This record gives sequence, C-alpha cells and structure tokens, in this order.
Amino acid sequence: MDEAKRPSRLDWVIYVGLIPGFFSVVVTAVTLAAFGVDVLSYGRSLWAKGAALLRPAPAEGGAAPTETAAARLQALEEEVRAQAAKIEEQARALAQLEQEKAALASEKAALEAALAAAQGQQAEQKRREEAAIRALEGLPPSKAAEILGLLDPGLASAIWLGLGSDARSAVLGKLAPEKAADLVARLLDGSPDRAGALALTLKAMPPDAAAKLLADLYGKRPGVAATAFAALDAPSRGPILAALPPAVGRGLVDRLTPDAAR
Repeated sequence: MDEAKRPSRLDWVIYVGLIPGFFSVVVTAVTLAAFGVDVLSYGRSLWAKGAALLRPAPAEGGAAPTETAAARLQALEEEVRAQAAKIEEQARALAQLEQEKAALASEKAALEAALAAAQGQQAEQKRREEAAIRALEGLPPSKAAEILGLLDPGLASAIWLGLGSDARSAVLGKLAPEKAADLVARLLDGSPDRAGALALTLKAMPPDAAAKLLADLYGKRPGVAATAFAALDAPSRGPILAALPPAVGRGLVDRLTPDAAR
C-alpha cells in the first residue's frame, strides 16, 4: 500500500474505538429503554458518582480543603491584626518616651541656665563684697560702723569678716550694741568655725567693750555668747569676765564646765 494512503493512528482510534463504542452504547440504551429502564436518570446517577470519585477526598477527621484554606486565611488575618496592634502600641510607647526625653532635656537646660545665673550672681556678690571691704578699710572705724549698720545683716557680716583683724575689732567697737550682737550671732550661726576669728576680734577690743558685746549677745543668744566666750584664750577671758555683769559672767562660766555640758 502506498505510504500516503496508509491510515494514521488517529484514524484507527476513531474508526476502530470510538465509532463502535458509541454504536454499542446507543444500542444498549435503546434496548434498556425498550424494557422500561430510565436511561437518562441512570446516566445522570453514574455521572454524579464518577464526579464524586474524582473529587479529592478531605483528610481523615479534618475539614474539606476549601474549609481548611479559609480557616488558615482567617488565622493569618487575625495574626496580622494582632501584630499591627502590637506595633501601634510600641509606637505610642516610643512617642511617650520621646516626649519625656524632650521634657528632661528642657528641664536640664533650665537648671543649667539657673545654675549659670546663680553662679553669675555669686560672682557679682563677691565682687561687691570685695569692693566694699576695700572701701571700709580706708574709712575711720566710726564711719565704717555707720555704713555696716545700714547694710543687710547677711551682707554686713560677710563684709565685716573680710576686714583685717584690727579693722574688725575697731569697727565692732563702734557699732551699736544690738547691731554688734546680731552681727556676731549671724557670724557664728553661719559657721561655728569662725569663732577663732571672733576671739581675735574680742581680744583686740577694750575689755569693757567686749564685755558689753557679750552681755548683749547673752541676753538674746546665750549659746552663741558662750561659743564666742569659749573661743577666747584664758588671759583674755579674765579682764572681759571682770567687766561682765555677775549673772552673765556666771552663766558663761557655767556653760564652759563639763557639768553644764551634761
């Protein structure tokens, strides 16, 4: 047979397989219909069963593939929402920390400015005190005492303490007794270790003037007067004690004894 006339493999399938098979199905269906069988219903039933057999079966004890995919999608959505909420909460916490950081930085800047201002004021105060000390040292004691009496007690104490020992005693002797007592009280209250400088001043004063100062101070601040009296050396105490009123002298001496301390 000529090669061009030889039937192809597709021709064999159609003429040998499909046509005879289709003819057999038709003949069978006609025969069954002749015997009262509902061929169409039976065919539809066979088609549904075949489709069910071809459909993928769900895992044992589990849901169908569609239901499983939906459940996984829902779980992923819930996880995404939870992560988004967590990120939002962290963002709020970070913003609050940034606000607190800014507030602390502002507070630090304010404190540094206040400290710088205070240091500037202290430096200015120191310059004023030094200028006043130089001015008072060149004045007569009575005039210097008059000026000190007009100043703020704290400033007057600082300026008076900056004077030389001789100038301190001379000015203190010219101050009004109440002013002198207040100055000494502030001096020792501010720093008890200044009792030595006060003792040198009292020692340089005339005994009656030193006694007058101690008596006035004892009437207002007995403890401060006792501190000033105790800072004197023994040779200086005698003349001052003799010039003191007896009650004041006895009170000062009693405070020097161990029994009084107890």
